[in-house]
Amino acid sequence: SRLWYLKFRFGNKENRMALGPYPLISLALAREKQADIRRLILEGINPAEKRREDKRGGEPL
Repeated sequence: SRLWYLKFRFGNKENRMALGPYPLISLALAREKQADIRRLILEGINPAEKRREDKRGGEPL
């Protein structure tokens, strides 16, 4: 299936994150998600690690 992806650099490493499947996720929603992820990066938070923590259900041990 087709997915929206965001390519970003964090800690001198290039990453790619899926934003969701097209057409379930509209272009406007994909752009909103992208803006949220960019905000995390500017705050010094790794969005991939944050997503893993959220899926685990809380703070890392």
